[in-house]
Amino acid sequence: MMTPREEFGEYLRLKRVEAGLTQKQVSDKLKLKSPQSISNVERGLAPAPIKMLKVLIQMYRIDEGEILHRLIALQVDQLERQLYGT
Repeated sequence: MMTPREEFGEYLRLKRVEAGLTQKQVSDKLKLKSPQSISNVERGLAPAPIKMLKVLIQMYRIDEGEILHRLIALQVDQLERQLYGT
């Protein structure tokens, strides 16, 4: 079973693929040193910084309501784990 961060990363990966972009193209647009940062976010190993998400929403043509819903769910999960240890 995937963690919420892994699920969110997979969602971003699918959106990138749907947009017809490679990790290299995305990392170049974001002026990152390598595509590894994109890979880490997509695999759930690292959170996606808000600055990065702003660009990805535009590049991947993501519906703002859809991603907002997913981000809220991710935050709720993190808060529940911190508060209740679940």
